[in-house]
Amino acid sequence: MPMIEVTTSEKINKEIADKIKKGLGGNISIFPGKPESRVMVSIKDQAYMYFGGIEGPTALISVALYLDQPEETYTEYSKGAIYLLFLLILLWNKSIK
Repeated sequence: MPMIEVTTSEKINKEIADKIKKGLGGNISIFPGKPESRVMVSIKDQAYMYFGGIEGPTALISVALYLDQPEETYTEYSKGAIYLLFLLILLWNKSIK
């Protein structure tokens, strides 16, 4: 069972969390033998996060998979995940401030 964990310093609402779950969970099928129907997603917002000792808008995505996967699928998944979080979290929060 794939496990996806998202932690962000930003505040998100249920609607955004559902979109993150759908986007990251739906895209897990790019990994061979990993259907969306078997994925678990955990989303935590408003975490105290620091990068280089500096607090700021930050997000961490962790994906745990059973068995090794082709390297190119990790790259493809990562690009899509980063783009999704940028659009949904950072731009959404900017629009409400």
